[in-house]
Amino acid sequence: MIQRCFLNGDFVSLERACLSPLDRGFLFGDAIYEVIKIREGVPLWLNEHLARLERNLEEVGITHDLDLKYFINIYLKKEGLKFGSLYIQISRGTDRFREHLPSKRLLPTVFMLLSDAVPASLPSDPLKVIPIDDFRWGRCDIKVTSLAANVLAKIKAQKEGFDEVVFVSSRGEVREGGSSSVFVKIGGIWFTHPLDNHILPGITREKILKIFRDKGIEYIERPALIKDIESWEEICVCGTLTGVAPVARFGEVKFSLPFEEVIRIANAYDELERNYVDSFSW
Repeated sequence: MIQRCFLNGDFVSLERACLSPLDRGFLFGDAIYEVIKIREGVPLWLNEHLARLERNLEEVGITHDLDLKYFINIYLKKEGLKFGSLYIQISRGTDRFREHLPSKRLLPTVFMLLSDAVPASLPSDPLKVIPIDDFRWGRCDIKVTSLAANVLAKIKAQKEGFDEVVFVSSRGEVREGGSSSVFVKIGGIWFTHPLDNHILPGITREKILKIFRDKGIEYIERPALIKDIESWEEICVCGTLTGVAPVARFGEVKFSLPFEEVIRIANAYDELERNYVDSFSW
């Protein structure tokens, strides 16, 4: 059971941690976040996650001067967490009034919270995903906390008996999941949406592409099309807390399992994680 969180340079009990109602992260979702998987006490792909966090903060003009790696190390040691995840959120800070235009020189609010819920490692149970027209904002490449569209889509998916949502463009292009990247195999080649403003540059997505290159698996960064769904051979979603999960149903279309290549990819990703853990040092 996690007892403490990190808030603005201090470790405080969850019961005593307080944020101002005028914090812009609370009022506007004016904040950037990151989620890191913890495996055997090691924060996986730590440098990549922190680099993405800093890039996103720069995109929205939020600055801070904390050594996050230092405090993550202390936090993990304090809680003794071996398996779980770390959530990081940095907002623009607390303003004097609720106004869209922020005051100058605000002090950012830096928050971190460990969770002992264990994320996936090896292939999870096959998922059912539902396609939904993409109604999100135009900068999905920035990991902002204002995720109302994703929340609404996931609620819809759950109500209809699905595990995950996949956002689809008006041209029928498969983009990404509500909290995952998507890969579709067609004619022996894996398709995934290219990096642009419509998808998040996922850390797990990047590692899967590395596996493809290392193992000589053909892929192309081009979106799969809904109109070609009858020719889809395998489909999977992946993410920090999802791992690599095969998709057994996409909307009303069902796929024959097992997906042999998805299983091999998932096992290769698990090996990447284990190697990272073995070689990790602060």
